[in-house]
Amino acid sequence: MMMKLHSLNKYVLKSSRSLRLAFMMAMVLWSVSGFATHIVGGDLTYRCLGNDKYEITLMFYRDCLGGNPEADFDDPASIAIYDSKNNLQVQLAQLGQILIKFNAD
Repeated sequence: MMMKLHSLNKYVLKSSRSLRLAFMMAMVLWSVSGFATHIVGGDLTYRCLGNDKYEITLMFYRDCLGGNPEADFDDPASIAIYDSKNNLQVQLAQLGQILIKFNAD
């Protein structure tokens, strides 16, 4: 009885590995690459002005050589603060977000 149980465990383990390998191979073969070429990075900084007021600066870096020149930035950009469960943490301005207008400088 113990020998049959041991053989069954080996079979389940082997079939589990085979199934996992087949799933990973399918994901690799069927994956689709995204080609987002317009935004390559950015910075979000803030500066305390005193009296609970802050200056927030959002900088985006665009790929001007290989990027799509027709790709637009969000205008205005929306900034909000959330926790890991997607709950709004800080009530900022209206509707819990700050809207930053686009400036092409």
